[in-house]
Amino acid sequence: MKKILFLTILFCTFAVFSSEVKFALFGLDDAGKNAVELVQSQLSGVVDFVERSDISAINQEHFLLQRFGSAKLARLFTGADIFIAVQKNILTAFETRYGFRLAYRDLSADLDSASAEIKAEILKLKSSGKDFFKRRIISFAGIRNNLHSSLLPQAETFSRTINQAINQTPAILLEREYLVELLLEQNLSGAWQEAVSGSEIIHFEFNPGADAGEIIFAVYAIDAKNKTVFKKEDTDLQVVLSELHKHCATSSSKKRYTLKDEARRFASEARIARDDNKYLLAEKLQFAAFALDSDDPQFFDLGISGNEKLTDLFPYWFAALQKIIRHPQWLKPHTDSRSNAMRIISGIYYRQYTLPEKLRKDYWNFLEANRNLFLQGDDVWQFNCVKPELFETHTDYLQAKEKAWQLLLSKNISAQDMYDVSEELFKYQKAIPSLQRQKWTRTTAELLRNRPGLEIMAKTLECNAFLYTKACTVKSVSAKYEELFAMLKKYQNLRVDSYQLYDYPSVNAYIGLLEKVKSLHKKYKEK
Repeated sequence: MKKILFLTILFCTFAVFSSEVKFALFGLDDAGKNAVELVQSQLSGVVDFVERSDISAINQEHFLLQRFGSAKLARLFTGADIFIAVQKNILTAFETRYGFRLAYRDLSADLDSASAEIKAEILKLKSSGKDFFKRRIISFAGIRNNLHSSLLPQAETFSRTINQAINQTPAILLEREYLVELLLEQNLSGAWQEAVSGSEIIHFEFNPGADAGEIIFAVYAIDAKNKTVFKKEDTDLQVVLSELHKHCATSSSKKRYTLKDEARRFASEARIARDDNKYLLAEKLQFAAFALDSDDPQFFDLGISGNEKLTDLFPYWFAALQKIIRHPQWLKPHTDSRSNAMRIISGIYYRQYTLPEKLRKDYWNFLEANRNLFLQGDDVWQFNCVKPELFETHTDYLQAKEKAWQLLLSKNISAQDMYDVSEELFKYQKAIPSLQRQKWTRTTAELLRNRPGLEIMAKTLECNAFLYTKACTVKSVSAKYEELFAMLKKYQNLRVDSYQLYDYPSVNAYIGLLEKVKSLHKKYKEK
């Protein structure tokens, strides 16, 4: 009986202890350090703090104190529930699992007042417990200014006031871009998954009033279903902010949303950003949509970059590629997701040398391990899809292309289907080193002439090869193409006119040659 009583007491003691909120308190500047040391000594025995030695051990992690620095720093404290950073007379509190912001407030300049304010915030967070996700969670989408340009100075002043007020709401604040960064590193799960999918996006608008100079301030809260759950308009900004504060102070809705709802919302934001030519932001948002629902191919719609730096785009593109390989069927021929994947791969390939060496190495190791997923399909498809951007070196590409070509020749493929590879075959011929190209062309053309219906393909390779020689002139190469077009009358049943018969870029490199070749082709088609 005593043993059972002891175990019961031990269990209850553990249960009480385990429900205690543990804090990591960190000063990021001299004033902050002084304040947190005073608070920690005053609340010793009242609040459970992480040991100071554990905090001082990461004082040198300055690289974390960049964008989202405090949020990232918070996630180092796996032994704490709440991380509080004090810097420049500002207190910011984060939960430590994901680094979502729980509180933000200005502090007084003098040490005693600042310490009292920090203590009050800690005790408030302590009493609210660990169930952070039960609080209302918001993301701030920004401010739409619909005012005349003459009111720009006032709009800028009001914008600063709104940004400060958003920071000081009692709701948990999820910065959209920080959430995207988080999704690069891990998947949301459990209660936080439900909380994020149930967050509200806050929009502000500045609209002209009835009189000149009058401004109507409007604020909206949109849920995951794109339904407006809160709205307030007034000519007095403080009235609007006060009502928003009251809304944020209420408990969160009991409605259940899914990450698919949140994915749709991110995808919608990505479309808007893309329409505004904000391609980097659009790629980030589209990646977030895909990361939140990686089982839906409609969200894998990335690869549009504009003039953005590859170093900025690469983390999202690489992470998206790593997720899509879990769905090999998405990379089969003629799928939008495969086209989008190749768009990303091409974007990386042609700018890869702007990346740090380690990132390039990681990327090529990944592609080496998964290349076959991008080459699914029949023999003709595989030959067409062996492209330089899938290989780290030009030599690797040439070897793979020749292997695919020899495989194609070894199969019993109809002459008509063989012409489907004409354009890609011309690109391969051009990519072969000049010392080898003429020999390869002679050997290949001879082989093709021995196969019924491929005589024209043999002739096209010979004509194209002549483009890369010193003997090539507009007059001499025109004569060769005239011979090619004359052959079309002999093989009319092949219907090869719908296929490419010469390499346009190489022909166009000679002034006047493209027009001459087109004219000759047209003449023989009309005969």
